Amino acid sequence: MSNSDFYAAERAVQSAVQNNPELLEKIRADDAARHKAAGNGGGQGKASAEPAWPELKPEALYGLVGDIVRTTDPFTEADPVATSAL
Repeated sequence: MSNSDFYAAERAVQSAVQNNPELLEKIRADDAARHKAAGNGGGQGKASAEPAWPELKPEALYGLVGDIVRTTDPFTEADPVATSAL
């Protein structure tokens, strides 16, 4: 997704909320319910738990992708998971 996609989505949400003010309250209620179901206090003033960092299995570094990741790893700050996705 590009930045323009995010801006377009933001404009769409803003327009929808302007046309239907109750929508914002529904979004907030849904968000609070999702946080409560996740067990982190209903989303009110608490940061959500961060997902676990992805770990590469050795099988993921097989072949050309593995060669690229192992070759570039000493020269980049990028995570090997991100490098393998290129």
